[in-house]
Amino acid sequence: MKLQSAGESAIIAYLGETSSAEVSAQVQTLGAALRVEMGSRLVDLTPSYASLLVSFDPLQIDHFQVGELIRACFAN
Repeated sequence: MKLQSAGESAIIAYLGETSSAEVSAQVQTLGAALRVEMGSRLVDLTPSYASLLVSFDPLQIDHFQVGELIRACFAN
């Protein structure tokens, strides 16, 4: 998994190089876990075939903390 900043209030998590059923399932699983873990700090999730854009409230959480949550949710 690769994380990349997407502005001051978003991070893109790249879960694969190409789309596949397995990667798509990982995107959906990660999104569901982040909804639970982030709660009101999450603004929106935008899934694609091999990545997930995580938009967050920068007044409640920062890039570092979001990155750590993404890594933790992906590991579980």
